[in-house]
Amino acid sequence: MKFCTKCGTQLDDSVRICTGCGCMATQDLILTIHKEKQFFLVNPAIDVEVTGNGVSKSFAIKSGEKVNINLPAGQYHVYAHHAIRKTHIDVNLNMNKTVVLTWNRFSGALESFEE
Repeated sequence: MKFCTKCGTQLDDSVRICTGCGCMATQDLILTIHKEKQFFLVNPAIDVEVTGNGVSKSFAIKSGEKVNINLPAGQYHVYAHHAIRKTHIDVNLNMNKTVVLTWNRFSGALESFEE
């Protein structure tokens, strides 16, 4: 089973054109991890791990960067951390999605949310 990357319509594996919006249907979707550009005296890179559906990807992301990951549709766990600060979010990838990582200016906590 696959999903349209534009509208999220669930499609049979044999379908090449989405029945919901008419665009080309692909097997993989794009999960974008975006580290918001923030201006702090110290703004370290954040280590990110994406796991699920037999996939495990790890990388570091700096302020203002975006990392695109091609993944099959499914449930994924995004875990981000630096030193003692950490956050995680579960993502149901049924269309292209973006997860934003940001430092909370007041508490210093690392936060994540879907855009």
